[in-house]
Amino acid sequence: MPLVVGLVSDSSGETAEAMLRAALAQFPGLDVAVVPFRQVQTAEKVRDAVHKASESSAKLIVSTLVKDDVRLALLDAANEAGIPAVHLLQPLLGALEQVSGAHPIQSPGTLRKVDESYFRRVKAMEYTIACDDGRSPQLLPQADIVLFGVSRAGKTPLSLFLANKGISVANVPLLPGVEPDERVWNVPVEKRVGLLISASRLREIRSQRLVLLGLDPQRAAYASLERITEELTNAKVLMEKLKCRIYDSTDRPVELLAQEIMFDLHLAEPSFF
Repeated sequence: MPLVVGLVSDSSGETAEAMLRAALAQFPGLDVAVVPFRQVQTAEKVRDAVHKASESSAKLIVSTLVKDDVRLALLDAANEAGIPAVHLLQPLLGALEQVSGAHPIQSPGTLRKVDESYFRRVKAMEYTIACDDGRSPQLLPQADIVLFGVSRAGKTPLSLFLANKGISVANVPLLPGVEPDERVWNVPVEKRVGLLISASRLREIRSQRLVLLGLDPQRAAYASLERITEELTNAKVLMEKLKCRIYDSTDRPVELLAQEIMFDLHLAEPSFF
């Protein structure tokens, strides 16, 4: 027979489930059946949840209720039913209140907003990695930003930084003699961003890259100033045809460049708090 645990939450229950799973991971041989009760925000719903938990032969009730009256109602009902009850958040809320002098807002669902913010960042990062360097062009319609630039202009670092802010970025390399995927023309103009860099700085970056690969930059057209200047000129012409917002990444910290782009495109970073 599994150990039955009643799980009571005033929102979606995802946070309570995650905390319970973390605890149960320390008991790998324990057979547990979880009976969830979600959106429990009144004393009446608490009593109903405890009654059903008792009927399910629950041996323990855990909760993440944040409103004092609802939490106390759960304690009373659980005591009457003879079932131990544990409030997962109360010790931390109490400690924070004691050391800060502030009072918790007791607002159900606040943790869900934190979860949504976190998962938005994870989703953006997964998308950006999948769409790095021109890959997965069929996913372009899902992008918040489509970033164009020549090789080593800083597209990937900027894309990953923006993804960590919850912004899905597809980056498209502009290669000599190679037309970008025709689907880029279907991307809304306001999502198109071009990234330029000075020819001299790009030459330094490409030369360093070739040295790391054990190659001689002096013998590689990839790092020649003439080739680079031509690439940047052609890239700028294409960006202008695409009506991209164009930014210069030369010696600019990625954080400042990302903030400028987010501001210009009205893209807000999801907040955990």
